[in-house]
Amino acid sequence: MKRLLNAFRCFFRALTDGNFPNQQKQDPLKDAKLLLAFLQEEGRLVDFLQEDISEFDDEQIGAAAREVHEKTRKALNKIFTIESVTQQSEGESIKIVENFEKNAIQLVGNVAGAPPYTGTVQHHGWRIVESKKLPAQEDSSVIAKAEIEI
Repeated sequence: MKRLLNAFRCFFRALTDGNFPNQQKQDPLKDAKLLLAFLQEEGRLVDFLQEDISEFDDEQIGAAAREVHEKTRKALNKIFTIESVTQQSEGESIKIVENFEKNAIQLVGNVAGAPPYTGTVQHHGWRIVESKKLPAQEDSSVIAKAEIEI
């Protein structure tokens, strides 16, 4: 019954709001494109990743990577507050209790029986605890405008 009511609401909204059908055609990758455009604008991440680095020596690559890392890290921290999933660092021992967060912790290795488990942190994981809205762009398929000097 709920679906039928929603269908009627959408039908009548489409009749009265000419822009309603266009609002429903959202690009499912819009947020990813906006994030990529933001990281390009702030830290030139796409430029770095798309560059053919085979002709550069390790020192040149390292210098470029350091700059891109610093700028994209700052950009990421402008829009997200990120923290480790575990309090333990990599290589430290951890006890996994019965009701652990299965969407946040992946058990690897010789996993047998039921928790509790004792293991070693291979990667502490990351979680977003806060996010801010990305700046909107006119055309979300353009992640970096071409720059033309006149």
